[in-house]
Amino acid sequence: GIIACLYLHSLVINSIVSNLGIMENNNQVIPPEELANVDAAVFKGAHALTNTEMSILLGQTIQWKLQSNPGYDAPAVVKKTKEYVEKFAMGKNEESTRAIRGTLMERGCHEYEMAIVANLMPEEAQEAKVLVPSLADPARFPTEEDLQDMLEEIRQYREYQ
Repeated sequence: GIIACLYLHSLVINSIVSNLGIMENNNQVIPPEELANVDAAVFKGAHALTNTEMSILLGQTIQWKLQSNPGYDAPAVVKKTKEYVEKFAMGKNEESTRAIRGTLMERGCHEYEMAIVANLMPEEAQEAKVLVPSLADPARFPTEEDLQDMLEEIRQYREYQ
């Protein structure tokens, strides 16, 4: 989760930095006065991903690169990130991952809430509210049972993969 987000964040920053031509001794450096501008650009249009989604995307990207270049060897940071997200992925296939995302979004979760809940898979509504305080909003989840029902619904996708 966090490592994958940081990795993606660094990729986007590095891309922006290289496109801006801000380089120093072959290391990509962002001047402090540009940092606020980069952060805004990095997250504009960004989406929260679950560990499983990140694993699938990294796997597909590596496969695509291998098809176009059979000698391709993914950078160590990509391999480590893929290992990490696979280790902590709650869904193991695309179908269950789509179902979990769809259920959480249909039930009114914001995308960042969806990613946190899907990655951590809290078992109880109280645990979910501690992990994601915005889930305690009574306008969205009037009763604890509503939140618990959602958690039980997504649990089935994890258990029957």
